[in-house]
Amino acid sequence: MCCLSADTSNSQERLKGRVIGRDGEAREHIEKMTQTEISVYGKTVGFIGYVQNIEIAQEAVKMLLNGREHSTVYDYLERNHLSIRR
Repeated sequence: MCCLSADTSNSQERLKGRVIGRDGEAREHIEKMTQTEISVYGKTVGFIGYVQNIEIAQEAVKMLLNGREHSTVYDYLERNHLSIRR
């Protein structure tokens, strides 16, 4: 994927929180829309699924880590919904 460094442990927790979302909703939404499994552990985000689906999920996570709003990421997933392998 890519590397994104957090200056402090608070920054790391904030970034983790953006990917996971409130009560895991963001992660679950990305998983559901891309037919992937996502694991967030420490500084690592892992993906399991078809390669083309993982690429879409990775881009969604990158968008969140770069500060995009969750609604923007969900719109991206909707636009790419047809190219997701089932």
